[in-house]
Amino acid sequence: MGVLHLCLYLFLILLIGLHVLLSLISIMDFFGPSRTASLAGNLYALVIVDDFSRYTWTLFLASKNDAYKAFKKLAKVLHNENENRIK
Repeated sequence: MGVLHLCLYLFLILLIGLHVLLSLISIMDFFGPSRTASLAGNLYALVIVDDFSRYTWTLFLASKNDAYKAFKKLAKVLHNENENRIK
């Protein structure tokens, strides 16, 4: 991230608040089964990207059925860290 982009990002956090930034999560990708398993033996992955900051969370899953539980857990963690909800 360039210095100008970082300064702009920090300015926007102060100006509009972090709750607006976390409400822009909309890009999600779910893929699997992959040929190579993760270190924990998981074959599926859920990738979530924040549209504004491009911050990325990658959640490795054992099966497709775990996707909702993993997203719900991530939403709870983000809510606890920032006291904001994902819209």
